Amino acid sequence: MNKNFIKTKIIIWSIIVVFLIGILIYGVTYKKDFGFNFNISNIVSINVGGKNLKTQKDKTISLDGCNNINLDFRSSDVIIKETNDSKIRVIEKCSTKLREKEKFQVDKSGDSINIKRGIRHSSFGIVFFGVSGQKIEVYIPKQYNKNLKINLTSGDIKFDSNIGLNMIKSTQSSGDFYGMNSIKANEFNLESTSGDVQIGNLNTNIYNIELTSGDIMANLVKGSGNVKATSGDIKIQYKDINDYSNVKASSGDVNLKINKKINFDFSGKCGSGEINSDFPINYNNQEEKDEGTGKIGDDPYKRIDVQTSSGDINLEKIY
Repeated sequence: MNKNFIKTKIIIWSIIVVFLIGILIYGVTYKKDFGFNFNISNIVSINVGGKNLKTQKDKTISLDGCNNINLDFRSSDVIIKETNDSKIRVIEKCSTKLREKEKFQVDKSGDSINIKRGIRHSSFGIVFFGVSGQKIEVYIPKQYNKNLKINLTSGDIKFDSNIGLNMIKSTQSSGDFYGMNSIKANEFNLESTSGDVQIGNLNTNIYNIELTSGDIMANLVKGSGNVKATSGDIKIQYKDINDYSNVKASSGDVNLKINKKINFDFSGKCGSGEINSDFPINYNNQEEKDEGTGKIGDDPYKRIDVQTSSGDINLEKIY
């Protein structure tokens, strides 16, 4: 091995070690003066899959006069469940003990209930993949059929049971979205910067799903809406289409499974890729197969428009 390469590696690792030691000394020495919360357990205690999480706060909240439930958290996994109780219940679990002011806070403003992260000092720790340090469980009464908004900086969102609401809006910076049960809503909006989306059954009038980086998988989709992925694949299985479905992938494939009972007017275009279809498609260029249209079934038609910049479009007939 080249001696210069070995020397370079030694220098780089030495710099890393010195940097970490410096942060360690800073955290221990100055945490009280500068509000720096250094917790050595963040380094030495690995909490795989959230098994060591302990309940920090458990609170029930009346829904009288409430039309909006707003959840606002940073680095937490948020789990939504349906309950037969008449009040909303929120449980906060964490791998480290929280002070009272650090636990989630609740305030009511008009017809809205706002549930948000407590006041925390900045903390230093090493992040391990697959490690969950905090979990928020939210139990929403079956009788509640209004609006739910979730804003999450870093962490996963999971709908762990069937749920029916008027409007669901989910915004994530980094994390996955899981909804493998039935999600029913008049309006469904999901926006994520980095993370995958998996939806098992989506029944809605209007839906909008947009990812910057990640894959989208949505089964048994019913309604009209837009699905967009900047970097990632899109897989949709349509149960029915109200009026239209617009699908766009900048870098990735689009795979659509379409119920043969659906009558639709298809338009597809690939920047770099081709269209493959179980349905009869008219290609602008039979050799390239990068652009095509087709009317399947009888009028009135539902509209399906698909675009990919770099990736294939695949249409599969089902049922």
